[in-house]
Amino acid sequence: MRSRTRAFVLVFAGLVACGATKLPRSLSHPLLGEVAELPGERATTRELPSDPRVTVVDFWASWCAGCRTTLPVLEALHRDRATDGVRVIGVALDEDPRDAEALEHALGTTFAMLDDPDQRLAGQWRVRKIPLTFVLDRRGAVRWVGRDMEAMSRAVDALLAADEEAR
Repeated sequence: MRSRTRAFVLVFAGLVACGATKLPRSLSHPLLGEVAELPGERATTRELPSDPRVTVVDFWASWCAGCRTTLPVLEALHRDRATDGVRVIGVALDEDPRDAEALEHALGTTFAMLDDPDQRLAGQWRVRKIPLTFVLDRRGAVRWVGRDMEAMSRAVDALLAADEEAR
């Protein structure tokens, strides 16, 4: 066996033996595996876990039909999993923040929201189409990117389980 092949087999076997985190299929994205700069002090004053185990960041806008479907799912995730250490942050791309606030109010969202009317943050995160959701691990590394809310939920569960195993 060539040394490269042997090294791959050893690494693969080690990952299997250690119970590597099984995440659902993600969209290909340049930030996958990278530590992303999280929105900080600009977040609203809503309660956030001080030491999140998993962070979900969703880019959306009030004029986006798909976003009207994802926001309630993210709200349910926030309400059900905040005590488990899951932090949800929405990033509204509306030019007028009042449009985003009106939809937030209509949907009853309570998770942290940021306004990104000039789409500076969306550019940093390389968001080209919305809705787009990122799931980050405890270190802030992007581990999953996509639009499928069921897969997003499985990614959150997998990262929470891996975090538990690491403790």
